Amino acid sequence: MQELLPTTSETADHTQKLQLVSGILYSTGTVKIKAFGTSMLPTIWPGDVLVIEAIPQDKLVCSELVAVETPDGLRVHRLLSKDESHWITRGDAMPQDDPPISPEEILGRVSEIRRGQRVIFPQRQLPPMARGVAWFLSFSIICRTALRFRSVWIHRARRNSNPQPRPQNLAS
Repeated sequence: MQELLPTTSETADHTQKLQLVSGILYSTGTVKIKAFGTSMLPTIWPGDVLVIEAIPQDKLVCSELVAVETPDGLRVHRLLSKDESHWITRGDAMPQDDPPISPEEILGRVSEIRRGQRVIFPQRQLPPMARGVAWFLSFSIICRTALRFRSVWIHRARRNSNPQPRPQNLAS
């Protein structure tokens, strides 16, 4: 499995990142990326690491989490419906469906979500409580933004509580 790809704006623009992700995905079958949006709350949190696997389009099932190639970059949303010519996706915390996409725009499916030390296998259906939270978040950009800041704060706190050891100069 490939190492986590950087997602900061300093590394490359959306097109280059997308080409890199799709190239690794098609050559190795899997890729890890870091989530940064709030459209999939509460299923995917900013800072979660997503493991995306390449899969034939005919094996994808509605309600799975899929990685989609868009003009703005990579998007991970839930597959709601599909037919011969177009497929529909939507973020769990979004009130409306995404614009229709062609099956060729699907890069793969999310097979794991890594949150801290936990590995989560995406469920095809949200539990009732999570569905309620997602519905509430779909109408509240303020809550989504607050949860994004909370997630960043938690990730920084974890990183600061477990600092990387600094190399020491052994010369006397």
